[in-house]
Amino acid sequence: KLQFLYFIAGMQDDNEIRALLQDVTERAGKDRDKKGLRDIDVAIAMGGVGLAESREMRKAVEVAAEIYSELFGTPEQKPTWNLEFFIKNHGERHVPVEVGETMVKATTAFMPLKDLLLRNKPDEYLAQHPLTLQIPSLRRHVVCPEGVPEGCLPVLFIGPSGSFTPLHTDPTKNLFCQVFGEKLLELYPPMSITADSLSSFKNYREPSVVSHVLSRLDEGLEVTLPDIEKMKRVTLKPGDSALIPEGWYHSLRALSRSISVA
Repeated sequence: KLQFLYFIAGMQDDNEIRALLQDVTERAGKDRDKKGLRDIDVAIAMGGVGLAESREMRKAVEVAAEIYSELFGTPEQKPTWNLEFFIKNHGERHVPVEVGETMVKATTAFMPLKDLLLRNKPDEYLAQHPLTLQIPSLRRHVVCPEGVPEGCLPVLFIGPSGSFTPLHTDPTKNLFCQVFGEKLLELYPPMSITADSLSSFKNYREPSVVSHVLSRLDEGLEVTLPDIEKMKRVTLKPGDSALIPEGWYHSLRALSRSISVA
């Protein structure tokens, strides 16, 4: 599926790219089983996940997403981000879902967004996906505040109550916004994380690497946790935002079904 986008990314003429994508997408839409159309949607989603590949790849994904939405997108009924909105307006779009009891052990499966939301399974979680790139009409709902670097791409988290992102750090500042439901955010200042507390799980030191604490606890192994007294804890409700500084260890747990943007 990605070869399709790599081929497009290597083309120079914008009009040629658009003409090819339009033809391929229209043909796929006429297939009886719509498998080709699903493949294009998954390719767009996969391209969005792998945007670090190149500037050309991002452009290919953006053009493909625009054409897909022009031909087969559903007119949005109500611009309010809740579960019903995504089911009604974008339920057929395929998204990468983390499937597993913990993020450390999770595998990725592509499924229609409505399946994720209607099933509401505790081990299925849409995490850190650039859905506004895959579905261009969503971009007008997300306004990046002043100070956010140009070209910054919002990512979405949609999951059931109890979905959990273990302690980790991010390589850049993270403006985390709660849209629907509630999440518990726990923050540790960098100085509260010592070499001793990290000795059992050295991968903590790598930015954006999901920690192995949860899996080690599941396995009954001894783990030294950071200084709890220095932890900052806050419950994020719809409309709340938290600026998580670079290098601060943090974890997030959904207290209800939840939609977040970062």
